[in-house]
Amino acid sequence: MDSADTTGAATDSTKATEKKAPSSQLQKWTKFVTILFEEDGDEHKFPVHKEFACFYSPVFDAAFSSASIEGQTQTYRLEDTSVGAICLLIEWLYSREIATPNDGDVSDIDLVYLWVLADKLFLPGLQNLAIDAIRQRLDETKSIPSSTFEKLYELTSTESPLRRLAVDQCVCYSVDTTFKRVPSDYPHEMLIDIATAMKCEIKRGINSTKRIMSNYYVPFYAYKKKQDAGKKEEMIPVRRRF
Repeated sequence: MDSADTTGAATDSTKATEKKAPSSQLQKWTKFVTILFEEDGDEHKFPVHKEFACFYSPVFDAAFSSASIEGQTQTYRLEDTSVGAICLLIEWLYSREIATPNDGDVSDIDLVYLWVLADKLFLPGLQNLAIDAIRQRLDETKSIPSSTFEKLYELTSTESPLRRLAVDQCVCYSVDTTFKRVPSDYPHEMLIDIATAMKCEIKRGINSTKRIMSNYYVPFYAYKKKQDAGKKEEMIPVRRRF
């Protein structure tokens, strides 16, 4: 997602089109959709109330309301994620919270997959919660989750806030033997990013343990198609609250 101002009130036109969040009284909702995911040859199915999935994710809303295969079957298949990340996603859809970082059932890679999944589903609030959880876990354990870096770099773009956080973790918490211990954990592109960041740290003389977490947050904007008669479709930014 591109950088944008995250402060200020939503425009009047946006306010007028905002829908009310679904009630937590689940007995009121009877429609379900199913999230599908295959891992190690096993097919996993996650039923979710359609109202919650579609209210919070414009991607789900578009898919389940269309004439596509997802709309016809009311199923949506996810890839490049984990069962743990999907469980956290569903937890957030219903509670707007996720398990605490020290929860033994949540792995480091689950949090990485969660951030990537939230990015795909246009859920900036969930992305930022994942960032907070990753940073909090590191602050508590003082252990760099290097086993996640290869997959993290594979699934993110050059300007990804998640990449910036991973690089800054290494700059802040690395010791003499960090990169020698398991060198295969560090993608070549990441090593270049780390070297560049270290040079900048030396020049600025900034203690990276004091970084502001909002530097790694994504803005609360998503994009939707704008369709005008006789004009080409284009994507326009729409402020989101979650």
